[in-house]
Amino acid sequence: AEGLDPMDILDLQTRLRHAFRGSLQQAIPKTRTYADASYRFYVDDIGITAHTAQLTLTQYVLPNELWLRAGYRFHTQTAAYFWTDLWPQDGDPEAPRTADSDLSAFIAHEVSGAVRWFYDAGPVFNALRASWLELTYAHYERDNGLHVDVVGLGWGHAI
Repeated sequence: AEGLDPMDILDLQTRLRHAFRGSLQQAIPKTRTYADASYRFYVDDIGITAHTAQLTLTQYVLPNELWLRAGYRFHTQTAAYFWTDLWPQDGDPEAPRTADSDLSAFIAHEVSGAVRWFYDAGPVFNALRASWLELTYAHYERDNGLHVDVVGLGWGHAI
């Protein structure tokens, strides 16, 4: 871009990020219940600071055949220093700016669930032993207007 110092362009193309995460996991073998609680702190040099807390519970309903999983995730972040939802009336038209909602300040909640069925295809199909089918659902919502519902169907195999 004309009029920009090459060092300014370099600064716009690099980004320093740091993320720190901790988790606590608990298994209760007698009931085949598993819990995972985690926290993540994120900071970068464009002004975003974020906090994410997550809790997931997994319960085996039928031993070695079926489990249910429920989860909740809370996320909050500040906006990048160049985020705006307005065109600057008297600002520098060459200055960096974005209206990308991923770089805005927001609070988000996600609720999720899954059902997984484990199966053994038998001796004829040895390659399919320890396979599973999984149905998942998640509802994600931000206070800036974004909301998403996701449904998934998956197949997996342990090797």
